[in-house]
Order: sequence, then structure tokens, then C-alpha cells
Amino acid sequence: ADKAFSLHTRANKGDCKLEDMQGNEVNQCYTCLGIFLIKRLHAGHYLSRWYKAARWDEDNCRPQCFACNIRRKGDAVKFRQHLVQEIGEKRVKAVEAKRNQRTKLTKEYLQAIIDKYEKQI
Repeated sequence: ADKAFSLHTRANKGDCKLEDMQGNEVNQCYTCLGIFLIKRLHAGHYLSRWYKAARWDEDNCRPQCFACNIRRKGDAVKFRQHLVQEIGEKRVKAVEAKRNQRTKLTKEYLQAIIDKYEKQI
């Protein structure tokens, strides 16, 4: 489920889905705005993947470069600012509310996520 969701996020989210001079697909890091090869980007989460209710929420995830996602630990302040600008405060608060939701990860639940995102890749 993580792999299918990550591929979908890195390729379909963000403002700069283009090709570079060599024809490689590139996209923009959501927080630093740098341009990177899609295969080098991460699926960065505003709320940690630890929160299962938000782990595969499209409002919670955007492409991030290694530096922003790993070294800067997601750069949550900047990530949230960009999310509010993009989707609005109400939807961001809906994502944040998922911190308190419990989600049981059944085989069927995970398979549904895989099926949904593999069709979109």
C-alpha cells in the first residue's frame, strides 16, 4: 500500500510535473520548491505515517526531496503553510483531527488502497 501510494503521490501531486532536458519526469519538492527527478522524491507526510488514519490521506501527503523529508524531518511548519494555501484551513484541520482516530489495518483495507493507487499510476 505504501509503495503504490508513494508512486502516485510523487508523480501526481505538486505543481511541476514536467520532463527535464533528457525526457525524465520531474516534480517539485513541496517544501523547498526544488525540482527533482520523480524517482528521487519521497512521499512526504504532514502528519507522520505513524498516524494510520492519515497515512494514505491525499491531503496529508506531497512530494518532498530527501533533505526536506529526512534531514528536516518533513519541515512540518512550511508543509502546513503550503497546505493551508493549497487546500484551506478546514481541510488541514480535518487531517490534523485524524491524530485521534484509530484505524485497523486489515488485509482488505490495505488491498483496497493498493488497488486504488495502482490503477492511477
